[in-house]
Amino acid sequence: MSSVGQMFEEILKENLAKIDPATFRYLTMAALDSYKDNLCLWRCIAVHQGARVDRSTKAARSLAKSFYKLKAVPSDYPKTSLDELDKVEAHLNQGAVFSSWLGIRVYEPERREDGEVV
Repeated sequence: MSSVGQMFEEILKENLAKIDPATFRYLTMAALDSYKDNLCLWRCIAVHQGARVDRSTKAARSLAKSFYKLKAVPSDYPKTSLDELDKVEAHLNQGAVFSSWLGIRVYEPERREDGEVV
């Protein structure tokens, strides 16, 4: 198992008892790393909003098209930089009730000098 996988497993074990069992019906993990396009962020959001992973491209393109205010679907979408995430959040939350707002957080594992991944 990879060190990231081990880290995730340790964190899960430590915190599992603290999680309300009713929460588990909302916990899902999906692998989206097999796609070779610039729709990574949009695909994650589309799946979060209920699109099936294997059918998420159409929803992802629609989200990106809306954000970039495109009239036609380009063959290659521009990459969305981390600096744009606040604008993406504002765009997606327009007109939504505060309690349903989407917040985007990006976590990048770091390797300590002792080799531990945190």
